[in-house]
Amino acid sequence: MAQQSAHADRNHVPQISTARVTYSFLASAAAEVVTFPIDIIRTRLQLYGQHTNGSFAIIKLIHRHEGFAGFFRGVLPAAVRQCIYSPVRILFYEHLRESLRTSNLPTIWIQTVCGVGSGIIGQLVSSPFDLIKVRMQADGHQVQYGKQPRYHSMGDCISQAVRHGGVRELWVGWVPNCTRAALVNTAEILGYEQAKGFLTQHTTMQGDHITVHAVASLFSGLITSLVCTPTDVVKTRVMNDLEGRYGGTLDCTIQTVRSEGMAALWKGFWPTWARQGPWILMFWVAYEQLLRLHGLRNF
Repeated sequence: MAQQSAHADRNHVPQISTARVTYSFLASAAAEVVTFPIDIIRTRLQLYGQHTNGSFAIIKLIHRHEGFAGFFRGVLPAAVRQCIYSPVRILFYEHLRESLRTSNLPTIWIQTVCGVGSGIIGQLVSSPFDLIKVRMQADGHQVQYGKQPRYHSMGDCISQAVRHGGVRELWVGWVPNCTRAALVNTAEILGYEQAKGFLTQHTTMQGDHITVHAVASLFSGLITSLVCTPTDVVKTRVMNDLEGRYGGTLDCTIQTVRSEGMAALWKGFWPTWARQGPWILMFWVAYEQLLRLHGLRNF
């Protein structure tokens, strides 16, 4: 009987199949492209927020100086990054979580450990494209002051980064990047799983259907935004620091708080939430529905 149970548990572990990789790839790419203009606003707020009057002022500046295309500056590396990051973090999470289900650890600790581990792995692999995205997003600020853009394309940005500091330049900011990914991934998935479990067990939303996925996603988006914004601010500034202003993650945090106050660590929270909510909603609803169409189970 014990052997049969162990065999069933092994069969219960989700396999890293072509379908799962494809669906997480498609869901993340769609969510990234649709919500990308909000990400531009968030990034500019985090980099130059002390020089503007908020999100609407940045929207006006982008539209006036860069046109509609300005809201999609850096969308290609952003989409590439998500197409690497999301499949890695989701599939590693699913596999690790199911592998640890038979342990004596409480469920919430299993979810936390798996969320941190899979987030770090996914971000470490995709960090170069995150750096390129941030630098291309920040590049539009040059145009607002009548300067020439630093980069003409994703390839040009990669080439300049490598010429500036070698291949390792592509991993500048990987520490705050991976710290952010560990927090974001854990908050997102833990928030989603907990909310989904509560909705299906303690409310009238019985069953694994799209309404449950949507409500759980919205809750997850709020929790994720609150947790990730401080590390996101530091990550963005370190990655765009071509003048060597910061001595690292801790130094950037200290300088930011000293010069702008503690609230600066949550600069861009509203556009972050405005983006995280729809992004997480689109991703999880699309991913879960695609899995169901293929006859696969998620959470």
